Amino acid sequence: MPRSLSPPISPKSLSWRCCNLPLVRPASGTADARQAGLSVPPGLPRLIPAVGAVRDAAHGFSDIARQEASEALRLPGKDSQELAALALAQIGDSTAAQKLCGDLSRDFPNDTLLHAAYLPMVQAFNDLQKNNPAEAINTLEPARKYEMGIGPGNSPRFWPIYIRGQAFLRMHDGAKAAAEFQKILDHRGALAASELYPLAQLNLARAYALQAGYVAPGFSPASSAPGAEDLKVKARTAYQDFFALWKDADPDIPVLLQAKAEYAKLQ
Repeated sequence: MPRSLSPPISPKSLSWRCCNLPLVRPASGTADARQAGLSVPPGLPRLIPAVGAVRDAAHGFSDIARQEASEALRLPGKDSQELAALALAQIGDSTAAQKLCGDLSRDFPNDTLLHAAYLPMVQAFNDLQKNNPAEAINTLEPARKYEMGIGPGNSPRFWPIYIRGQAFLRMHDGAKAAAEFQKILDHRGALAASELYPLAQLNLARAYALQAGYVAPGFSPASSAPGAEDLKVKARTAYQDFFALWKDADPDIPVLLQAKAEYAKLQ
């Protein structure tokens, strides 16, 4: 099934398309992107692999994300290194991500956004890989002032919120997780093309399911909770909203397959 494309590419928002997207994997060259009908702003070609790595890591394509991160690191620019580190941390390659963080910290000691946002985001993902969600939440504190964005540029908009929500899910705190993901959904106008909107919708469903007594991984009923049936209904509705956003998505996206398996267990 061919991948659909929706213009324009927005590398600075870590996003290729609107939230009802099928997954897109444009080639890394400018000519290929233009041939696909995509707008190619100045400076984009060197960021295509890095943005692709972050996107594919978020959607569960770990091997592809690793390849894209490797390609990104062969290109010049701090932005590419930051995004490659974020992608590698997402797929669990903590060693490579941490090395990149060390290099960035050494080379750009006075970069405020790097030290207050990007490095904490990468470290927080590494903390989650070590099953230390409480530490991930603490690590993200410096990024709070930047998590809603800071205007044009390579802003980390929504990513600290998203990672914090993931940490609360790991801590089995569904209410706090739901609040984080809802924060992203409530600010859709701030970055309309962000890929984190559909992912926030999915994780909101998981947060409701957690409150209803369903625990991931495995998504098995744990124990009866007050108002569990109402929360189960809210979880099912939130999953349905996610599926509606991705109604035209390619069927092989790992995060979509996982969502469908989780939803089936709520019936």
